[in-house]
Amino acid sequence: MRSRCKPTIVACALALYALWLLFFEGGVRAQSQVDPRGNLVVIVSAQSSTRALPFSDVRNIFLGVPTYSPGGEPYVPLVQAAKTPVRVAFDAQFLDLDPEAAGRYWVDQRIRGRRTPPRTIAGVELLRRVVAAMPGAIGYIRADELRPGVVPVKIDGVDFRSPQYQYRISLAAQDTERLATR
Repeated sequence: MRSRCKPTIVACALALYALWLLFFEGGVRAQSQVDPRGNLVVIVSAQSSTRALPFSDVRNIFLGVPTYSPGGEPYVPLVQAAKTPVRVAFDAQFLDLDPEAAGRYWVDQRIRGRRTPPRTIAGVELLRRVVAAMPGAIGYIRADELRPGVVPVKIDGVDFRSPQYQYRISLAAQDTERLATR
């Protein structure tokens, strides 16, 4: 009986070690290899001198707080249509607002005469063209939607391709968006 216990204990120990490797070691590797195409990317014109912004500036720009580029140009925030997956993800991650809270925020700002909401641009192609052509324009898209004419902005010095970049749109939301645009 004793000889049977040892192989069972060894088998259990090996199984536990294999599970540990799968969940902990594999999880670490999986996190460091996140596909950057699903990242939310803040963009400016390729002619802009802006290449990096602190998170707080991005937040302020899109909350309507007057903010200026290094060249003294006021930033002009452009947003995607309300309740699109990219807009919902951006508002949640950068502004800490869900769609209803974002709507209430802008109604409150208008009533109090404080700030005007960003201009809404329908469609990613038009958004890219406006950002590329308009001085001071700043917007956001998915990383896989980057094209010549616009450049990504590093947030707090972190490039969107870095494993440390934390602003993403969920894969489920991307699939929903792609199905909706077909």
